[in-house]
Amino acid sequence: MPSKVLARAAATFWLMAVLLGGQASSAAGALDAGGEECRTVPQLPSHVQLNNGVSIPRIGFGTAGLGQATEEAVAVALTAGYRHIDTAQAQEWYREGAVGRALKQATSTKTDLSPREEKGESFTAMSGATLLPREHVFVTTKIHPRDFGAERLGAMVEASSSNLQGVDLLLLHAPFCWPGSCPVNPAPWQDAWRQLEDLYSKGAVRAIGVSNFSESLLRELLGMATVAPAAVQNWMDPFHQDRAVRALCAEHGIAYIAYSTLGGQWAHRPSSSSSPNPVSTDPTLITIASAHGTSIQTVALSWALQSGAIILPRSSNLDRIKGNHQAFMKVDGAFSSLRDRGDRQSGDVGDGGDSAKQRCGTAGESNNGVVVEVFLTVDDMRAVDRLDGSIGN
Repeated sequence: MPSKVLARAAATFWLMAVLLGGQASSAAGALDAGGEECRTVPQLPSHVQLNNGVSIPRIGFGTAGLGQATEEAVAVALTAGYRHIDTAQAQEWYREGAVGRALKQATSTKTDLSPREEKGESFTAMSGATLLPREHVFVTTKIHPRDFGAERLGAMVEASSSNLQGVDLLLLHAPFCWPGSCPVNPAPWQDAWRQLEDLYSKGAVRAIGVSNFSESLLRELLGMATVAPAAVQNWMDPFHQDRAVRALCAEHGIAYIAYSTLGGQWAHRPSSSSSPNPVSTDPTLITIASAHGTSIQTVALSWALQSGAIILPRSSNLDRIKGNHQAFMKVDGAFSSLRDRGDRQSGDVGDGGDSAKQRCGTAGESNNGVVVEVFLTVDDMRAVDRLDGSIGN
């Protein structure tokens, strides 16, 4: 039997043992207490529960750099089953208005939904046609540093809330202005965070967080915050793994959202690689993709998911938009039937106890058997991990 089949069989056995309340046997590939046992779990809950109890889909659709294709791309993403859309107010890279138009269209005209979603349950597989409830879509937007300041920030949040029919997760896009992006000096990010806390306490947004924060700045935020950040969104790909920030997030129960996992950031940075996007040409990733009969992009996304991150694949290619979602979102009959029978033990998926998934940052909601299916082996994960820092940042 091929080694990858054996690995998946062992991982499946481990998951079923956990679901039934048993212990993983050595034959299931149980690993040391360092946390790597989560890397053999073949299925992850479709949602992650933030530290304030709000649920966020593990797979979102990123919209940076889509330009005029944004509205159509978001419409296709919603039809394909994405229920998490990421945008921002920074017109240099995003078209928040186009995202808002696509949302309005999806929530005011008939859209393909699953029978469960028609009954009011959040779900991802689709059939039939009805209106898509806005509350079934998790929307993130971000405040540009140039808009930090009492009057400006409040007005921008109000504008986004109107455009997007509400904001689920509001992030500070960056702590400081990018060169040339701010005509005047904005208020410090610390003051902007206090405004986010105030907006959250008033119920204007469901969760707050930051983006493009270093480990030192995140530590500073944690030391001053009266409302803990629910999420951090940073650049994470196989060559830029952001391990220090990810570790700090795990330590404090903060969800880590990865952007540019497919290597898009390298086109904007000088590097020692001869390729503008080393993720798409790396021999290690090519070898792993070939072994699993899949694409390099799917390998990179699975690696990020198995590392505990929420992902935001983006594309203007309509087939690829659908493919990135369908590659991971699965309805597993055996998994669903166990839950339907009520066989939830202390280690069940979605359980809040001290399960392997909880320790690895993968606990969440499974939405009645809709799961994120991943496939990399422990050896695969270690091979990708070794790529970190091998190209100059």
